[in-house]
Amino acid sequence: MAIKIEYYQLITPVHIAKKYFPKQYENESCWNDGVICTPMGTMNPLDISSIIRECEKFGLIRFKEENGERIIGDYYIGTQSGLDDTFQYKKSNWIRVHNGVAWNPYLPYGKNIPEEFPCFYGGFYYESKQVWEESKTVLLCFNDILDKYNLKRQPIKEENLLSEIISSIPEKTPYDNFFYELSQRTLETGIYRISKT
Repeated sequence: MAIKIEYYQLITPVHIAKKYFPKQYENESCWNDGVICTPMGTMNPLDISSIIRECEKFGLIRFKEENGERIIGDYYIGTQSGLDDTFQYKKSNWIRVHNGVAWNPYLPYGKNIPEEFPCFYGGFYYESKQVWEESKTVLLCFNDILDKYNLKRQPIKEENLLSEIISSIPEKTPYDNFFYELSQRTLETGIYRISKT
């Protein structure tokens, strides 16, 4: 399922994180859905260059050319504000990012499915199975819309994207608000948990 991006984060496929960042991968702050994960991050944008240098030290490639197009290579630097979203700027076959949320386009649910609810997963708090199912619906819908635009090779205008999402989701869970609301509930639950300990 979707992984929350906080501040500035390195996002990689799980197999890369396990090989090159094993200690960070095991850390509980590494959001992980069994497909993609966030092994490193920073609150300061100036520190992004140190993360990139660390990746380059291992020979990881940030961008590569394929059929004359620039695509995302072994890793992606995600931002909480979503200033560099994958659907707008760079193609990828292993990650999609929008508004501080990342997921794999082919395995949007991830591989580590929760057995019990409520639960924390990928940085979000899912209070019930219903919320989990609504999240799946939103991601599938969003994937369909992005695939359609990618086939047309048209730049996506935000206002068109949001109206298509809203019109094609069967329940009242438009993507732009859904994960924002889920983030707010997650934050409230986290604060509540801290105050109880």
